[in-house]
Amino acid sequence: SRSQQKSSAELEREVKAMQASIDGQKQHLSGASESAEAVSSLSSAIERQGVAEPEVQTQPVIVGNDFCVAPVLVRYRGSFGQTLALLKEIENGPRLMRVDRLDIVGSGKPGADKQTVAIDLGALLQADAGGAR
Repeated sequence: SRSQQKSSAELEREVKAMQASIDGQKQHLSGASESAEAVSSLSSAIERQGVAEPEVQTQPVIVGNDFCVAPVLVRYRGSFGQTLALLKEIENGPRLMRVDRLDIVGSGKPGADKQTVAIDLGALLQADAGGAR
């Protein structure tokens, strides 16, 4: 009967909705891949500096109109020189990153050369690769 059959227009709408869902998943996977690449590059830079107790945490991607930002929180114990060298590597690295916050806290012990460092970064990603929109 006609009431049980879907019209071709209804089927076409369903197919388009499914395709949009699939495209959204592809964009999410692309964004995850791009974000993972940025974290891998950053982790390698941190490792090259030989800092103590390195920790890298990612946050959910923030989707914007023109670009997306993958927030990354970096924590470690290291010298001021190691921190400067790491910031230089970030500046010259393959991924555009912005430093949102940098905290350096000394140990309070005279002659101690290691500080606790916290850097909040934003890895900039392509807008169509950041996730669902």
